[in-house]
Amino acid sequence: MTINIFAPAANAHIISAPSQLGENSLNALLANANRSMSSSRLITFDLSKLNFIEPIGVAALTCLGEYALTNWSVTYAGTEGTNDAISYLRAIQYISRIKNQTINSYPNPYQNYIPLNIFRQGQYNNYLYNELSPWLEQKLNLHPETTESIRVNLEEAYLNIRHHSGTQSGCTVAQFYPKLHLVRFAIADWGKGVPARVREFIKETRRIPDADLLFRACQHGFSSKSVEGNRGYGLFNLIKYFVRNNGGSIFIKSDLGELTIRNDGPTTEPKFFKKNVSHLHKYYGTLLSITLRTDKLIDGPMEREDLE
Repeated sequence: MTINIFAPAANAHIISAPSQLGENSLNALLANANRSMSSSRLITFDLSKLNFIEPIGVAALTCLGEYALTNWSVTYAGTEGTNDAISYLRAIQYISRIKNQTINSYPNPYQNYIPLNIFRQGQYNNYLYNELSPWLEQKLNLHPETTESIRVNLEEAYLNIRHHSGTQSGCTVAQFYPKLHLVRFAIADWGKGVPARVREFIKETRRIPDADLLFRACQHGFSSKSVEGNRGYGLFNLIKYFVRNNGGSIFIKSDLGELTIRNDGPTTEPKFFKKNVSHLHKYYGTLLSITLRTDKLIDGPMEREDLE
């Protein structure tokens, strides 16, 4: 297994990133990746057409690259550009990571992003406590208890990776959009997907679509039943905090299922939009995009809910 940043390998299959890489264009990237990884041991990720990328696009590219390195020889092309997307990838240290260069992962509170973080064996606490929390508190000028509330609820996404992925490894990136009053968090792993784990737990005897299994995983208390040691809040608490209480949104892509949860109308109850995709667009693991509305945050000391 080798990595060479400078040029595509001869006879390598090309995985081309689309010009815009976000929630709505992930399947174009995955179609290229799934075709290439099924037919070649030489892979080149080509970023030359990329002009715009969202945090979830960064997470998808990172996890695909990490997964590819387990079985393929990997090269990269198009990383020396100067457009906004490549400059952003350079700023968040994606380019440095794939070049195996020395990085400084601690975020600058004056920047609107946190550098890409790749964590192994579930070791994400340093990121949550020493990078994300101080950045949020300083960047958004938040009360410490508000920061803690965000961190505690985000931690459920990382626990999902720890308990369900099988690899206990993943990546994360965060971006603040001040003009839109949004913070987007992307969290991803390249292990076993949520639908596969749910299918094992319920001992499914009939074929339930993956999007329906994702929906089931979002129900209250489900994760506390599925894995010993889970705190039991899971995806349900993510949805409660970021969608119902804050008015933000969550997008989940795992195996053949996609689930979008948002506050879509005058009520505060989250609405779920399910989509099943073909095997060509399968993601082997779980991708999460969480949107926090900074204009809807209730900042300051809060009454603690009993989560037992």
